[in-house]
Amino acid sequence: MNRLSNEDVDRIARTVVGKLVVWVLVILVGFWVAPLVFITVMNVMGDATRGLPEPIRVALSAAVIAGPIVLIIWVWGRSSRSR
Repeated sequence: MNRLSNEDVDRIARTVVGKLVVWVLVILVGFWVAPLVFITVMNVMGDATRGLPEPIRVALSAAVIAGPIVLIIWVWGRSSRSR
């Protein structure tokens, strides 16, 4: 039976801890940063579209919110297809 060397154990531990840190950061961004950005963008869009008819305000706000989300999904899809 092959025994793991200290270097192998260190490499495995570094990988596991690194992935844990990434997931914690993703969760923090998802629960704290994203809602703050969303609320800020909605406030800015409300101020920027003041005076326009309601359907146009809603359409512009939806486009501003959906644009980055669609872009992220598109980039993620392209990167997963290339593997």
